Amino acid sequence: LIHCTLLIHCTLLIHCTLLLRLRREMAEIVKTIPPRQIPSHTADDSWRSRRRAIRAAILQAAKRQFAAREDLSLVAPISPTPAEVIWSVFTKMDTVPSDAVFIDLGCGDGRWLVAAAKRFGCKCVGYELDASRLALCRAAAQEEGVADRLELHDADIFAADLAAATVIVLYLFGNALEPMRDKILAEAPADCLVLSVGFAVPGLAASWIHRQPGAPPVFAYQELEASQNGAIATSVAAEGPH
Repeated sequence: LIHCTLLIHCTLLIHCTLLLRLRREMAEIVKTIPPRQIPSHTADDSWRSRRRAIRAAILQAAKRQFAAREDLSLVAPISPTPAEVIWSVFTKMDTVPSDAVFIDLGCGDGRWLVAAAKRFGCKCVGYELDASRLALCRAAAQEEGVADRLELHDADIFAADLAAATVIVLYLFGNALEPMRDKILAEAPADCLVLSVGFAVPGLAASWIHRQPGAPPVFAYQELEASQNGAIATSVAAEGPH
């Protein structure tokens, strides 16, 4: 009982520390937003549209801050997908065979890869430029006993080999989604399943969308050519007759 109590207290202390750190970082980010980019309230504004505008301003400020800190153009959020979201998404997917190739573009700490290796027993390939996150990924794979199924590359996601991909996971900002979409359409198999966390892929029609309270949505694209044609057909229908 004492051990459980200590464990709970330690867990709460860690969570509180992380929340305080996040709050401080968000406060610093908000300070960098030019006043003109923070929308003022008017009678015509809905609460929902104002909230979207504020979130967009904070997102842009965060991207500028991280890009300046790392001296590079940030293309992906530094925000791991919750484990419960990953497992829920897996339950919606078709059966993934053991000879499949599961690719995570910007694998971070490897939670998608490790989960896929455990559930499907397939080869899992990750691309990540952050050495510390790759180290976390390797450690997690070793701890879960799936290190032999992982193949990790310290390389840019746009240099990834997608020719054998069965499933591709990505969590990218909008400025990187379009060029990545073009790369996937040009290089990945037509029957590849693409899972885009957080943001819809421009120009593609999602086969299904996983939504979970308090977590980013996951957009699934199956049969890439059909997804592309579906998006075009939807766009034309929306325009109406000329």
